[in-house]
Amino acid sequence: MSEQPTKVPRKVRSKREDRPLGPVIRLRSNKTALLILSIASIAAGVWIIASTLMFIRIEDSLLELVAGGAVIFIGLVFFVLPLALGHVLTGMALIIRYGIQFKVEVPFYDIEAVESIGNVPGRSGLLGSGLKLGVVYSNIDERFTVLRSKKDIIRIKLADSVGVNNWFIPRVTREIVFDTADSKAVLKRIENFKSREVNEWDF
Repeated sequence: MSEQPTKVPRKVRSKREDRPLGPVIRLRSNKTALLILSIASIAAGVWIIASTLMFIRIEDSLLELVAGGAVIFIGLVFFVLPLALGHVLTGMALIIRYGIQFKVEVPFYDIEAVESIGNVPGRSGLLGSGLKLGVVYSNIDERFTVLRSKKDIIRIKLADSVGVNNWFIPRVTREIVFDTADSKAVLKRIENFKSREVNEWDF
């Protein structure tokens, strides 16, 4: 069951960089599916190239070599890099990234609400059409989903729309859904930020 979104008050920006809330944490995800796809795609590309070089003359094998190289490239971009380049929680911001396909840094003071969604069944209809692995953008809701798995999912709502480049295409987003195996660390740090800002707020 989803937890109630935690409201985070907007803060005075002159104070936002004073005291980081804690060390940098690399937020691990459940990456089993990506790991399997990485191994399969790289192995397939290497097999295509190796078998081509063994059984076909080089001058007659250009198409096969290109196909093998393309399979390896796809594996690197869509599966290997997302394994290596994941989400990061800093002392004052949340960095959400998916390989080279997507990256955005969200300062805590720009987060209006945060919600723990938990685990999502494979065929869930949550958030409309369901959640898909990878990077998906919804024009209707101005929402990005950035998922390596469907476990331990968090949704953040931003106070204002922000511009994000996805595959070099500019998008505007107000909401980001992402997964992490350490959602408690995210919620705790944002909650600590909220508490500090409430104490510092001038009523």
